[in-house]
Amino acid sequence: MHFYSGEQLDICFATNSDGSCPAYEYLSSLPDDVFVAFASLTKTLADKRRIQNKEQFRKIKDKIFEIKPKGYRFLGFFYQGSFVITNGFQKRGGGKSERFPTKEFDKAQRFFKEITG
Repeated sequence: MHFYSGEQLDICFATNSDGSCPAYEYLSSLPDDVFVAFASLTKTLADKRRIQNKEQFRKIKDKIFEIKPKGYRFLGFFYQGSFVITNGFQKRGGGKSERFPTKEFDKAQRFFKEITG
């Protein structure tokens, strides 16, 4: 599902075979200020192909990155002129010392493999 076209990239949400779009559905359920922060970060990414603030955008592992608006996290990857957002979640407790949730990373990896072959 297409979200935004920037100067350097398109921002898209990954869709399941049934047409559902879990990351967008999750984003839509969040408060308006989170949606606005997400839109601002993804616009910057689409226009400049990067977000300089490593607290808001960073590589997790392999080819999976995270965008972090207002304490929420959205995972995705670069593919053929797009940044594809796969899933979103809120990390619970533990702060920086807690390991990254494997279940969420695995969801992003599954979409990556399905889309890129």
